[in-house]
Amino acid sequence: MSKSDGLDVIVRFHDVLRIDELRRCIFSLAMQDYGPLTVRVITQRFKESELHELKRMLSVYRELAEGISLEVENFTAPEPADARSALINMGMSKAGERYLALLDYDDTIYPESYKHLISELDRSNSAIAFGGIAVKHAMICEDAALVLSKRREFAGEGLRDFFHMNFCPIHSFVLDRSKIDPIDLFFENSLTKFEDYDFLLRICAKYTSSFAGINRIVGDYYFKDDGSNTVLTSATLNAQSRMEWDVAGLFVERRKDTLLVSSEVQERLGVERRNSKLTVRQLVSG
Repeated sequence: MSKSDGLDVIVRFHDVLRIDELRRCIFSLAMQDYGPLTVRVITQRFKESELHELKRMLSVYRELAEGISLEVENFTAPEPADARSALINMGMSKAGERYLALLDYDDTIYPESYKHLISELDRSNSAIAFGGIAVKHAMICEDAALVLSKRREFAGEGLRDFFHMNFCPIHSFVLDRSKIDPIDLFFENSLTKFEDYDFLLRICAKYTSSFAGINRIVGDYYFKDDGSNTVLTSATLNAQSRMEWDVAGLFVERRKDTLLVSSEVQERLGVERRNSKLTVRQLVSG
């Protein structure tokens, strides 16, 4: 396999106290069937001592997995305060392989998943291919996450469903960068909620996508009882957080009002009367 067919996986990481969860994430990447694979861990304002500890931990996986490269980049700019979108953008700016995937530090991907999704990209001649994600409800203990249940909770079958509501977590897809204009590969820096949905709306409205494998589970999403990742449903949600979710939700809904659906995507969807001014909102409402 040539270097041009390699895969970059961007892992954003903001809290060194969560390094055990990152370890689980990196182990799932080290076990991938697909290669060459470059894992790009993007940290948020880590101190030198924290970076040293992180790199020491990652060195174990460099020795464990053949064909995997592990890189660490530290985001140091003072703004934005919540840099979750900026971390992705930094990772994307470093990516050089044909294929691109994203994975949060507290989630995992199955060993055969990237190979399967990339095969689907080629089969369907799409720019992005999706798989299903299972939800693991976990109780956070001092040294471990105790999984209480595992089931599929993200309900949706295809692009029309996706345009209506997001059911595709950040690690459910692989992108083929050879089919996407680099100018479109960015997250909105100002968004700290729904940032991945906004990105996917823009990609899927402009470029062809495949949901053929949506019923095949490719990874796990950890729903933690301490609210550290799923703050929207956390009992600790305060008025400020609720306002942030509402503002971000409004931003995304307004995006649907103006985002145009390309003729190529309309053709893939079987739109009978294709219209160069058709928006996502009009498509889902029609």
